[in-house]
Amino acid sequence: MDEPVPRRAFVARLGHWLAGLAAAAAAVVAGVFLAPAANRRSRRVLLGTDGDFKVRTVTWVRHSDLFVLREEEGFGVFSARCTHLGCIVRRTAEGFVCPCHGARYDAYGRVIAGPARRALPWYRIVRGSDGRLWADLSAEVESGRLEAIVSAAPGEGA
Repeated sequence: MDEPVPRRAFVARLGHWLAGLAAAAAAVVAGVFLAPAANRRSRRVLLGTDGDFKVRTVTWVRHSDLFVLREEEGFGVFSARCTHLGCIVRRTAEGFVCPCHGARYDAYGRVIAGPARRALPWYRIVRGSDGRLWADLSAEVESGRLEAIVSAAPGEGA
């Protein structure tokens, strides 16, 4: 039969195990806070080409949960995720509605009715060196702001 573990050895092993668990938890917490800063430069999402978006339309880019608004004066790109709990909003005649809790947004993603308190975030849109359009998720812009496409610096985008 196995010998019983002396109390002192048990407490020492338990202490080592708890210290390891605390170190792992600290690493996870540090990763949560440091990861966004590390990924800030690489937060671009491919949207498509000019031809993918007709003038005076809002197009849902499914793979990225973004809407692209194209008007005569420019483009806008904004999140399709409700700012309340992250559900995908749906288009309506007036704008957008969250199917989860009923938050309503106007055609530019500004809150009309809660429970959401913040507008759908808008992002900078750039043209890559290959001509494709990208959303820069690390660069929020004013809600409802349409902009002419900014060309990416050499080596960026595509």
